[in-house]
Amino acid sequence: MERKLPICLCPTIRFECWTYQRVAIISAYREFDDWFIHHLNNLYVTSEYDCDFGWFGKKYNQVSHYEDILETQEKLYKAYDCESIIPEICRRIDSHTYTIIDIDSSKIYKHFETTFVAQFLIYGYDEEKRIFYTPCPLDGWHEHEIDWDDFIEAFKVRREFTKEQKGEMTARQNPYPILFITPKLQVKPQIQLSRFYNDLKSVLNAADTTYRFQNRENMDFYFYEGILGVLTGLKDLMQRVLDNQFDIGNLGYDHEFSSGYCKIYEYNSMFHQNLKRLDACFDLHISNELYSQVEEVLLLTHKLRKAVLVYMNDNKKGHLKNGLHYLDEIKLKEKEIFSNLVTLIENYFIEG
Repeated sequence: MERKLPICLCPTIRFECWTYQRVAIISAYREFDDWFIHHLNNLYVTSEYDCDFGWFGKKYNQVSHYEDILETQEKLYKAYDCESIIPEICRRIDSHTYTIIDIDSSKIYKHFETTFVAQFLIYGYDEEKRIFYTPCPLDGWHEHEIDWDDFIEAFKVRREFTKEQKGEMTARQNPYPILFITPKLQVKPQIQLSRFYNDLKSVLNAADTTYRFQNRENMDFYFYEGILGVLTGLKDLMQRVLDNQFDIGNLGYDHEFSSGYCKIYEYNSMFHQNLKRLDACFDLHISNELYSQVEEVLLLTHKLRKAVLVYMNDNKKGHLKNGLHYLDEIKLKEKEIFSNLVTLIENYFIEG
């Protein structure tokens, strides 16, 4: 018997796995479309060039940002053994619940030569074939089948992790190795134009503002909040790489050199979609000219992402020079778009 829960294998946000796993679920349900307008609508970047959705200290990696529409149950490994874990996951799927679990990727993807623990989202199973269905990021997101025997081997490895490695796992926003996620289909997210309006003003006000932590040992640690600040931070990174002042090899696995530039593209793709939904809901009469400006930014961010990815392949500095030009253009156009939208919505409020 085969059983699969709804899944969107290629949602708008898919570059970073942790956020992808939740968005892949949420995007599979039209009931949650309006939720995106007030979530994942901001970016930040730290002085270490870690770029993420959300705002600093409150990443969207945290379960609390999804709790309005996703019910999450957290479990430790000691709750299950090799005999009980597969029947439990199947039972959860039968009750319309997804599983996110830490297991050893090297037992699933044969190209890994050493143990590499990562989270897997399981959304289906086939009892006769003895397989689980999970999204796979290799060569573009697609459906992958995990043999149950391989799954158990991967499960065993994660259970036997050393204390040091387990310590690294607890550095995550949610340190629990097993999560059971159930969509709250009875919830109907509501759009608030005032909230969107205040988000736009916050982005404009926070542009290029440096936020510092005074309680850290590294007093030079800071971050930029909002897409305009992120563009500044990632321009600084690109300029330093161009000037041979920064080695991209110093960036961690979770935020390699292309990461932030890919997320800029995802942010603008999401903004474009949300703007159309907002316009349709409130009849804002957003002009074709303004939509064209948003689409120009989207095209520029696509070119920026491509320039970075090509540079990582051939190391030719010309791609970085093009990228710096794209960043300047994007920031200038983005600031104008947000300012025009603020004025348009203000007039909408005043005119009633």
